Amino acid sequence: MQVQRWHTSWVVHAPAKLNLFFEVLGRREDGYHLIETLVVPVNLYDTLVFEEIAGSDIVLDVKWVWKGDWAELCGKHSVPADETNLVYRAARLIQQETRINRGVRIQLWKRIPTGAGLGGGSSDAAAALVALCQLWNVGVSPQTLHDWGARLGSDVPLFLHKGPSVCRGRGEIVEPVRPGPPLHAVVVKPPVSLATREVYGACRVPETPQAATPLLEAWQKGDWASFGKRVFNRLEEPAQRLAPGLARLKQSLARTGGLAVSLTGSGSCYFAVYSHRKQALAAARRIQSTRLGAAFVVHSVM
Repeated sequence: MQVQRWHTSWVVHAPAKLNLFFEVLGRREDGYHLIETLVVPVNLYDTLVFEEIAGSDIVLDVKWVWKGDWAELCGKHSVPADETNLVYRAARLIQQETRINRGVRIQLWKRIPTGAGLGGGSSDAAAALVALCQLWNVGVSPQTLHDWGARLGSDVPLFLHKGPSVCRGRGEIVEPVRPGPPLHAVVVKPPVSLATREVYGACRVPETPQAATPLLEAWQKGDWASFGKRVFNRLEEPAQRLAPGLARLKQSLARTGGLAVSLTGSGSCYFAVYSHRKQALAAARRIQSTRLGAAFVVHSVM
C-alpha cells in the first residue's frame, strides 16, 4: 500500500478485494471459523488523507464520493466517524502501543460499498496503520504491523501485502501468491447488505472441504475453462438463504457470459469475471439497466 506526500498531508488509496475462492474448514473454540480463501485486490479504492494536528486527538471525517442512489446503495449511513470505526481504532492502537502523544485529522473518502464482502473497512484500517507509521515516524517491523492488523480484524493483514494472497486460519495467515493474467470483473452491490456474523452463523462446515490450489493453478496458467469451473464460495448458499433476492442477481450476471459468477466474502456483492475489459463494460451496462444494484467495472491490481 503506497503512501504519498501532498504538502502537509499524507494520502493513501485503500483497495477493495474479491474472494475468487472461499472455503470454510471448521470452527474454533473461540467462535471464529477456519477458512481458506484466494483473495485478489481490485481497483475500487477508498481514499484516506492524514494531517497531523496539535495535541493527541484523533479526528475522523467520513465522506462519500458517490451521490444520490449510488451512495444509498453503497451504505452512506452505515460508516461511523467515531471510535468504532476501524480507522479510528487503528490510530488509537498505534498511540497505545508506542505511547506516542500526537494527534491526527483523517479524511476518509468512501467509494467501497459496506456490508458487501469487499473488505473496505479492513483495507481502510490497513491504510491507516501504514500511513500513520510514516506520519508519526513510528518504526515497526512488518511482523508487528501484521500483528496489529490481526488485532483489528481478520481481513486487515491481507491488505498489508501487494497482489493476490491465499489466506488461512481465520484469515490472518497470509501467503502472497504469483498472479495469473489480469482479471476484469463487474461487481454489483444490491440494495441488501449482510452481516458477516449472520452469514457465518448460517454456514454448514462441509465434511470434505475444497482447496484453493486448483483454482490458483488454473489462473496462473491462464486456463480459463478450468478457472471458471473452480471459482467458489462456501458462504454463497447461506447468504442466499438470508437474502433470497441474491439468487436473481446471480442469474442476471450469469447471463452476461462471463467466465464465472460468485459471491465475494460474506456478501452481499456478487461479481462476474471476464477475460477482457470490453466484456465487463458491456455487462455492467446491462446489469445497471436492470436496477438490481450499483455496478462497478474493476480489474485486478498487483
